[in-house]
Amino acid sequence: MPLGLTLHDQGGTLRVVSHGASAVELTVSDVDDPRRVVEVVAMERGDGGVWTGSSARLVPGTAYSVRVDGDPAPGDSFDPTRHLLDPYARGLVQVG
Repeated sequence: MPLGLTLHDQGGTLRVVSHGASAVELTVSDVDDPRRVVEVVAMERGDGGVWTGSSARLVPGTAYSVRVDGDPAPGDSFDPTRHLLDPYARGLVQVG
């Protein structure tokens, strides 16, 4: 499965890479109000530092982000309160 968001019959699956992370969460926003998070999915770490999470709410047009936590290391800056973009996203939407 490729990195980034893959849509399927059961919603969508997000895969991102973070070698230094200790936890990664997928946050899914309300379709009608993208500022409101309606689901938080704890992503699972796999081989090569690839984190995977799935949600039935991930359908075309749904806003989502990732939050990453981990120990500080040179080149890393983890803040689990910040919503990060999917680095493999094919587009962005401005809210507000």
